[in-house]
Amino acid sequence: MDGFKPIIDVYGHSERDVALMLFALQMLKSFRDSDIIGRVGGDEFVTLIIDSDIQISKTAVSRLQTEIDQC
Repeated sequence: MDGFKPIIDVYGHSERDVALMLFALQMLKSFRDSDIIGRVGGDEFVTLIIDSDIQISKTAVSRLQTEIDQC
């Protein structure tokens, strides 16, 4: 999640929490129920795409990018 620190600097911690929740919702929409999504810390997230091949992974990343672009 790029541009995370300026959100805190300009808008404060409560808006940071909103940004985290919105990003998490975008991830939930983009990946399958069987995939594991987690926040590592700060602005770092990780997804474990279960039973996947390269095409499934590329499709999931493309869906996430589409979700982000629509914001």
